[in-house]
Amino acid sequence: MRLLRPLLILSSLGLLLSGFSMPSFRELERAAFESLLNTALRDYFAGTLKLDQASIGRDFRLRMSGLRGELVTQERPVAIELQSLSSQEPLYQLLFLKPIHFGFSGLKPAGSLNPGISGQVEALAKKNWAFALYANIDSLGLEDIIWVNPDGLAGSSGRMVGVVEVKADASGHSEFKMELAVPEPGGSLQARFFDSVTPYLPKTKKKTKNKAETLAATHETIGYREAQLTAQLAQDDQVKMLLRIMIPDYNLKLNLTLLVKVDEKNAFLKLFQLLGIIQGQPPKAS
Repeated sequence: MRLLRPLLILSSLGLLLSGFSMPSFRELERAAFESLLNTALRDYFAGTLKLDQASIGRDFRLRMSGLRGELVTQERPVAIELQSLSSQEPLYQLLFLKPIHFGFSGLKPAGSLNPGISGQVEALAKKNWAFALYANIDSLGLEDIIWVNPDGLAGSSGRMVGVVEVKADASGHSEFKMELAVPEPGGSLQARFFDSVTPYLPKTKKKTKNKAETLAATHETIGYREAQLTAQLAQDDQVKMLLRIMIPDYNLKLNLTLLVKVDEKNAFLKLFQLLGIIQGQPPKAS
């Protein structure tokens, strides 16, 4: 992976500087980490990453804090921040091609009052590289992710929690699993959301489909009591998704299963586009 080679360079640099405590050396260390992160992640942040602090201590563990940047999206750049990241093992393990784990916390859109996302990244930097992400969505508001789909999510609200797991390796094998929920009391959602849902409702659910079509025609912001969205990689280019949502005012309880087609280049980003189901197909009968 593109990030692993710069990380090896960062490790070597950090090991060289770890014995120095003078402010000038610490600033050099921080600037070097910031520069290499911008190089490795240029496709995603276009060189906008800024880092408040970064150092490798005498225990040879990396500690970063105050990472900020503008994530490149189809709509507009989105300001993102990461509160902290640290290695759980000494960085010299990378030099010996051993796996290393990084814990992180406070990943969220800049300015959000919610705790955001925390978790762990596992990386193995060698020819047969491997990568794993285990993320806990401690709390994010739907209003924090309106940038994902401004037309569909404008006016949405609700406290979102959940987990995301991503695995990939040099052989091409990949795994993805996501479980998101907005628990009671729920929140609000654009009625136009159901324009995307109704084409994939089973023909046997005629009553439910009529309710969904009636709701979508209101073009209002409607309240929901709770919602769940789960997703799992079914094939390399298909993700099986299950959406459940309850709309008390319309006595509507929606359960929808479908396949979402994603392309390899930006598959995982699309999985967070809650209205991406407009690209879905009903799953084939087994």
